[in-house]
Formats: sequence, C-alpha cells, structure tokens
Amino acid sequence: MRYLHSITLLFSLALATSSCEKDDAGIADPKQEATSTSTELYGKDWFDSRQPDSSGFKLYQSPGQTLPFGNNGFRFEANGTFVRYTIAPNDGIMKIPATWTTANGQLFHIKPNNAQLSEYDLRIEALQPSTLKAQIVP
Repeated sequence: MRYLHSITLLFSLALATSSCEKDDAGIADPKQEATSTSTELYGKDWFDSRQPDSSGFKLYQSPGQTLPFGNNGFRFEANGTFVRYTIAPNDGIMKIPATWTTANGQLFHIKPNNAQLSEYDLRIEALQPSTLKAQIVP
C-alpha cells in the first residue's frame, strides 16, 4: 500500500512538471503586447545579447547600471526621450539622444536629435522585467 502511494505521488509529480512549458529564450509569450505605459520598459538600459531568433527579432537584456563593453543597446524614458547605445570609434559606448512616439505601444518611432541621422522604428514583441525581444525596422 505504501509503495502504491509513492508511485502515485511520483506519477503526479512527473505529470505536473511535464505540462510546464518554457519559451526557448525564457521570455514572455510573443502574443503578449508591450504597452507604452509599461513600467518594465522605462528607465532601463537594454543591451543586445546577440541572440537573434529566426523571425529577425533580437533578445535584449537589462543588466542594471553597468554598460556592457562592445554591445549595442537603447534606453526608453517615460517622458519620450530615448538613447541609443552604439560602439564609439574609441571602442567605448557612444550615446545617441533621440525622442520616441508610439501609437500602439508595440511599434515605437525613434527620431534622433541629430538631423543627419535617419529615423527608424523599433518593434517590441515581448517584454519581461529583465528581457525583451525587439527588432529595429529602418
């Protein structure tokens, strides 16, 4: 009887753990839209983790206050300001100030403050506290 109870318990445990699925990138469901009012997006540095997926989106991570050496990234602020991080000529990180607007909270239009730089769109597919999937659309 005791063995039957143990087998039943193990079977239940195996069934419960096998029904849990995890996205291969460990981020939210792509169908979950990012919103322009999401506090997860604002005030954080997002850096390219160099893990593109098959649909052209890249995985960005927010490591905190440290700026990773040699990575591109960006930062949204709730007031409409935007900073793009790129590799500077001296191998440091160059900050390119810009502004952003959005109509749907998923596609953001980025306009650099320097008129010589091209405007572009940034599409956010999925957002979690420390990771997001995004694609830069020229």
